[in-house]
Amino acid sequence: MKRLTVVFFLCFSFSSLYSQNAVTLKNEGNKAMTEKQYARALVLYERALGVWGNKPMDNAMIFSMGACAYLKTSDKAFKEQNDKARSGFNEALKYLNMSLELAPNDENAKKAKNNCQNQMKMLI
Repeated sequence: MKRLTVVFFLCFSFSSLYSQNAVTLKNEGNKAMTEKQYARALVLYERALGVWGNKPMDNAMIFSMGACAYLKTSDKAFKEQNDKARSGFNEALKYLNMSLELAPNDENAKKAKNNCQNQMKMLI
């Protein structure tokens, strides 16, 4: 019985650390987003998504991922090569589409997706 209790405790501890890691990464991403460090925020959000597990997806985080990808790209879109900009906008669209799958009526996600698609059309 003691072994079973120890195994249960260890499993619970690891799953708790696992979830906390995802939440910590998400919170660090939020902080980077407020500091306008969009590339860093996107990396942190992607890491959080990678360890998210079986919990229901956090639509706000996924929307932020799309916004980060869009903002980091649009800031540099016309200063860099169009292929890089197109790649960044495609990344933004991927996350915005994920966000809309979770919340199909989210007007902010719809607007962001529309803006992203319009920016892509402007690229040569």
